[in-house]
Amino acid sequence: MSGVTMDNESSPTFSVRPESFDRFRSALADRYQIEREAGRGGMATVYLAVDLKHGRHVALKVLHQDYAHAIGAERFLREIGIAARLQHPHIVGVHDSGEAAGLLYYVMPYVEGETLRARLVREKQLPIEEAVQIARDVAKALTYAHLHGIVHRDIKPENILLGGTNASVADFGIAKAIHAAGEVKLTSSGLSAGTPAYMSPEQASGSRDIDGRADVYSLGCVLFEMLAGVPPFHGPNAQVILTRHMTEQPPKVRKFRNSVSPALEKVLVRAMAKVPADRYATAGEFEAVLGAAVGASGEESKRTKWLVAAGVALAVAAAAGFLIRGPVVAPASLTDAVAVLPFEHSGAAVTELDGDNCQVMLHDAIARWKGVNLVNTYQLNDARAQRGNQRLTTDARFAVSRKVGARHAIWGHVREVGDVIEVRAAIYDVSRKREAAREYTVRVKRGLSDASAMFGTLADSLVAGMISGSDEVARGAMETTKSDALRKYLAGHKALSVWDVTKAASEFRSASDLDPEYASAHLWYAQTMSWTSDRPEEWRAAAKRATALRTRLAEREQILADGLLALANAEYPAACVRFRTLIARDSGDFAAWYGLGECNRNDRAVIRAGRPERWHFRGSYQAAVNAYREALERVPATHLAFRDMAPGRLATILFAESNHLRRGATTGRDTLAFAAYPAIDADTLAFFPSPLRQHATLEVPPTSIERALRYTRGILGQIAEEWVSAFPRSAGAHLTRSSVLETSLQTSDALSAVRTARQFASEPGLRVESGLGEVRLLLKLQRFREARAFADSMIAWPVSKQHESDWTAALSILTGRTAQAAEKLRRAAQGYAFGTSSGENLVPPRPLSELALTLDAYAAVGAPAARIRSLADSVARLIPSYYNTSKEQREARDALLVAPMSAALPVLGKEVRAYLRNDAGYLERMQLAYTRGDTGVIRRLLGDVVARREQMGIAPGSVSPDFTYHEAWLLAAMGDSAAAAEHLDRALNGLPTLGTYVVRRVQEAAGLVRAMALRAEIAAARGDITVAKKWAGAVAILWSDADAELKDVVTRMRNIAGVK
Repeated sequence: MSGVTMDNESSPTFSVRPESFDRFRSALADRYQIEREAGRGGMATVYLAVDLKHGRHVALKVLHQDYAHAIGAERFLREIGIAARLQHPHIVGVHDSGEAAGLLYYVMPYVEGETLRARLVREKQLPIEEAVQIARDVAKALTYAHLHGIVHRDIKPENILLGGTNASVADFGIAKAIHAAGEVKLTSSGLSAGTPAYMSPEQASGSRDIDGRADVYSLGCVLFEMLAGVPPFHGPNAQVILTRHMTEQPPKVRKFRNSVSPALEKVLVRAMAKVPADRYATAGEFEAVLGAAVGASGEESKRTKWLVAAGVALAVAAAAGFLIRGPVVAPASLTDAVAVLPFEHSGAAVTELDGDNCQVMLHDAIARWKGVNLVNTYQLNDARAQRGNQRLTTDARFAVSRKVGARHAIWGHVREVGDVIEVRAAIYDVSRKREAAREYTVRVKRGLSDASAMFGTLADSLVAGMISGSDEVARGAMETTKSDALRKYLAGHKALSVWDVTKAASEFRSASDLDPEYASAHLWYAQTMSWTSDRPEEWRAAAKRATALRTRLAEREQILADGLLALANAEYPAACVRFRTLIARDSGDFAAWYGLGECNRNDRAVIRAGRPERWHFRGSYQAAVNAYREALERVPATHLAFRDMAPGRLATILFAESNHLRRGATTGRDTLAFAAYPAIDADTLAFFPSPLRQHATLEVPPTSIERALRYTRGILGQIAEEWVSAFPRSAGAHLTRSSVLETSLQTSDALSAVRTARQFASEPGLRVESGLGEVRLLLKLQRFREARAFADSMIAWPVSKQHESDWTAALSILTGRTAQAAEKLRRAAQGYAFGTSSGENLVPPRPLSELALTLDAYAAVGAPAARIRSLADSVARLIPSYYNTSKEQREARDALLVAPMSAALPVLGKEVRAYLRNDAGYLERMQLAYTRGDTGVIRRLLGDVVARREQMGIAPGSVSPDFTYHEAWLLAAMGDSAAAAEHLDRALNGLPTLGTYVVRRVQEAAGLVRAMALRAEIAAARGDITVAKKWAGAVAILWSDADAELKDVVTRMRNIAGVK
């Protein structure tokens, strides 16, 4: 069973005392039903339990009390939390962890099977091929963990679990927590951070300088035992064993089992070298060499089979008329990782087919072979980006190959020779460096008319004989014979190599237009658009076309196309299945991890489930966050893909912003809209949906929202720091870091970071984003004159995207230029999405959208009344021209008129009653009550809302400023100016806690200034001159050059502030 470990070491065992365990069982009774003890080891006791919430068996490990005392709860939970992020097919995950009744515990999946220790006790020695496969599975898990900065420190048979055909590693983080607790503290307890029989010399000596090579040593010891039947070192007690690890050379495994090949024995000797520098540099290298060693010991018949296959390949090559160089020697299997790198230019400059193009074409051609394990291009592009996308030297190519865990690397040279382009490619053994194993050359016609065919031939010739037979190749039709389409496709990949996703999508779209049968062009267009667009209808057709042409795609691309189409069709469970399949094939696949995040995040279906039965979102947001994190941490360069939207989109995706709701709806005929704030449930990010109209009083545990925000902001902060470290001159990285500092209320530091981002911003989108952040942070610091001056300069900046028009329109409102804001919004009217009461989006035709957006601008500032009234009438009259049924018209009225007419209540009064709905949000219900003169309803609703916000720990500044303004206006209109002043003070004195949305939409920007103006007028009326001057002065500065309809407000503010 997964998680069951029974140590056979001589170290003492410290169990859980019975009375402590009874209290522990009771403390967890509402979450876990503990059925029986399943195993006991030196550090923990394992129990088989039932997870009551999810109805599944789990392995619940309880740390022995002496260990728990030595480690400490905080350190244990921190290290387990880090390890819990690891998601890999060969790593046993962590579902939950915590402290209960004074005992520390963590929960893992229950998996049918046994530990490697149990297998060794029963069989003593394992078959050689099986032992090596287990070691390779473990090495793959270690490679993944080491890339995430986590060293296991206690690899042993007890922590290796055998289930089905795979081996998995458990207990990541435990030994690290013990090590971090300090050797003195542990020694005094009689405890050790590791297991003597498998402990590296540096661990045995107490060194704190431990890295992944310690795990390589331990795995070498485990493999030795699987082959020999005994560990390499043993003795009467732990101290003797540790001393032998530090001083003696390990015995030769062939002394115990002469059927082990000399090649495999040599691998073991190096893995267990005393000095870390003499071992394999990474677990990935160890895994690759193990595969080669087993291959080298195969039967002679395999060698004969390769010679026959190679002979066929050579005959085909000669018939094709291309050049063959290099020795005809059978290299290691290409089931080990292969990296295809950019080619070098040799001789004259190549204009039609450069080195990056050759990389893309050869990678695509080799991908048709089912037996080749290609390193995905995301990881290669990331490794290049971290080197500044500079030209790669030979040493750099090997370094990049090692970094991505490749056993083989392929690159070559491209040059123009007369009227042809000569492309020479070679396969290199990364561990040997500079020695080419196979080398071939093809000649491509100028114009690229035969490029696809030639690169297919080149790929076949390089790969033939290196995997088991020609039947392993998926021989679909050549991708395209149209050179114009090919050029666009290659240009798309060139843009993608530097994560210019917008340009890449445009090039892939052009390629698919030029050749409608170009499957890869359709696939890559769908893929790139899915990363940047929240509107699947923009790329659904491309995904559908790619699946229709699936026989032209490699196997990985076929699965990806299916996943994208399912995502576009809102078939989210099916999409998640496809993306998990890709992850199982390649745990470093950025597109698969990001897709898994998307299918979980976007699955907003609300269902009834659980015991007791209640509403749940079908898609797990915790799973989404985990997947996004995997994607973004594995390939840090992908932050460049957010250049036109970071950090806003990423912060929104991770729910790191306050005042954001997750919306959803039931499926079926009678749709019911729901919403939920983020919460923490058993250390997991969760959302508990309630009907949308009740969203202001959602039932969320007290303080849970702030805990959830700390959790998601912590994730975003770690990602940001990693990005800044990897790309210190990246505007997007510094913007994300600024966002984290801002939400952590480190406002001055955030301002410094956003100015650094603006310094490095070269793309218009990042320039606008960084400028917007600077204005917002100056507002939060109450440096209104600087904010106004910088906003003035920004308004004239060119914008290219709809959301940038939204942002600069908000700046126009912030500075009192309503007509200018309306014009900016009208430019973005095409395809503009308005929210509906059902939680869906409405995209009206452009004429209607332009009118509605103009209404939004004027209603936001509340002037002039006649213009607002006229615009509302025009929108209402135009709706029936585009929407036929009464239901469609009602939805359009709700989407286009409710919000602006709600904003216009202070100037239109009871006129707005016809536009408001009693079953809408709490604010509209309060406003309806006001038009009826029902002050009791207003006080009750607002009292409930404020109490719930306080109970949930929502900071006053986290409430959107326009809501704060309208709530306070209602209080003042009822004659309760004292309550209105108090309500405004909570928000205005909490300016640093405002969200990053403040100057992104006209409603929030207007609400902020109107709230300041209202507070100044209330203070002036009450004789509070200091407060009155403060906020009146702020309005007078921000609206110093306002449009004519706002001049009366500005004049009053100047008079109150005592300025001319």
